[in-house]
Amino acid sequence: MPDAADVGAVPFAESIRFLREKVQVPTERWDDLRGRIHAKAFTVAGATRAALLTDLHAAITSAIENGESIGSFRKRFDAIAEEHGWTYNGPRGWRTRVIYDTNLRTAHMAGRWEQIERVRNTRPYLLYLTVGDERVRDEHRQWHELVLRSDDDWWDTHYPPNGWGCRCYVRTLSQRQLDREGRAVAAAPAIRRTERVNTRSGEILGEVPEGIDTGWDYNVGKAWLGPEQGFTAQLLRLPPSLAQPAVQQWLNTPALGRWLEQPEGDIPVAVLDGVLVGALGAGDPIVRLSADTMAKQLRQHPEMTAAEYAVLPDIVANGRALQDSDQSVVLIRSVGRRRVAVVKVTQSRKATFLASFRRLDRDRELARLESRGQLLREERE
Repeated sequence: MPDAADVGAVPFAESIRFLREKVQVPTERWDDLRGRIHAKAFTVAGATRAALLTDLHAAITSAIENGESIGSFRKRFDAIAEEHGWTYNGPRGWRTRVIYDTNLRTAHMAGRWEQIERVRNTRPYLLYLTVGDERVRDEHRQWHELVLRSDDDWWDTHYPPNGWGCRCYVRTLSQRQLDREGRAVAAAPAIRRTERVNTRSGEILGEVPEGIDTGWDYNVGKAWLGPEQGFTAQLLRLPPSLAQPAVQQWLNTPALGRWLEQPEGDIPVAVLDGVLVGALGAGDPIVRLSADTMAKQLRQHPEMTAAEYAVLPDIVANGRALQDSDQSVVLIRSVGRRRVAVVKVTQSRKATFLASFRRLDRDRELARLESRGQLLREERE
């Protein structure tokens, strides 16, 4: 009977869920985002419009979910590029191959990691394998048939895929299999790092282990299944133009509900427009919700649901804005159920936080709030 974590590139539930849960982040270049953020973000270099990226995400997800060939994906790709008038860089064959293979391999290996986690007690070892042909990189060939425990730190940087076009994979092994096949657990190879530089711009990209392509030195499964704090911290570092659509999408995922139940660190909940940035002198337009504020919210306003927190980007972008101090703005949104959010900048004005968020059901309270502040912006449709 085959090992559940050793089947080939047949789509399975974990890999499909990995793709479906991804947040779409528009980017101009492949290196706008690097590393572990890709485990939770779907990007296609040069796809800067949300509608285009949504269609590309749907196309690759459908292709992998239904086991479609790259030929079928290319037909979808051509139709999407034509519909959106998208002129992409690079030859069609190469570009579609990179998009298809990268998403197929990362989804496959992320899903495998979830399976590896489930069988860790009975199958605690991982066997690194290459496909064994002449295209295998020399460094990857040296790791072929290496056996380590699945909890060895080496997998944090060397769990495949380990670069563009990498076809390496792993098998899980039980102690009985290890003995039967005459294998032994080895010491993890020494990790030697080299500094990488973008040859086009001269930008220093940081140190990466030898044998690993820039931006691939992370475990895609661990990054996908790991705490949201790492991903949200990366969202907070995005330029506002990239952060705005990404924040809204992330708030619409189950991850928000999990964070609300066990808050840790800060999460992004909205992006200020130019009017609010100017009024507050905000150095960072991304509005954060801290774990401490969330704990207060749970005590004072436990009735607020995850679905209500998910509309914060709309409240901040379109609500009636009143400045009640030089460091805070009150935002009131009357579309649907009336709600009020208060946004504050820190003393240094380097960061912006959500101070409070609640329902606003009483007209008297609305009148009181409106009488206290200076009108910055009327409510938008």
